[in-house]
Amino acid sequence: MDPVALPVPDLTGKNAAAFAYSSDRLVRHLFEISLSLYPLRTELHRTDATVSEVRAAGAAIAGLLDSLDTVIRDTSLAMLALALDSCDTDPEIDRQAS
Repeated sequence: MDPVALPVPDLTGKNAAAFAYSSDRLVRHLFEISLSLYPLRTELHRTDATVSEVRAAGAAIAGLLDSLDTVIRDTSLAMLALALDSCDTDPEIDRQAS
């Protein structure tokens, strides 16, 4: 089954700048989170790790997942706001949304 492709409104002016900022922020945060996961993976695969080390790694992973959840939510809200602001000029998007 092919995914439904929705039309993307043109981004100009402030919308384009806000989209670029939000996209850049998302990529930077995802990169930071991925860099933080590599040492934790190594820690969890150690056969000589103590219970406290494994628990600390688990707690760190939980913190990273919380950060990831926040980044995804914030980015979703930012993109939704941009899309809603851009939808005013495209009746085709309004028609498909209803």
